[in-house]
Amino acid sequence: TLFLDSQAGWISIPYYVERGHRHDTPGFALGQGLTSVVIQKRRPLRLNTIEELEDFSHIDTPSPGEQKDLNASYLAVPIFTGE
Repeated sequence: TLFLDSQAGWISIPYYVERGHRHDTPGFALGQGLTSVVIQKRRPLRLNTIEELEDFSHIDTPSPGEQKDLNASYLAVPIFTGE
């Protein structure tokens, strides 16, 4: 679950689960990473393989508690409220 503060340009992550474990994850500025692409383009993004992830993203985001990203795919769907 992510929340965008559009006035501040900040994305907060109050609830994040990966590999069955909940993680405290810091927020980040809009414009960084795949999440920002989904928000700015206002459409879903699905990357099915590690190769697609590497080709699409120049930002390496490690999995929580790891040195590298352990995910083999990525799916994000924007849900906008209050418009």
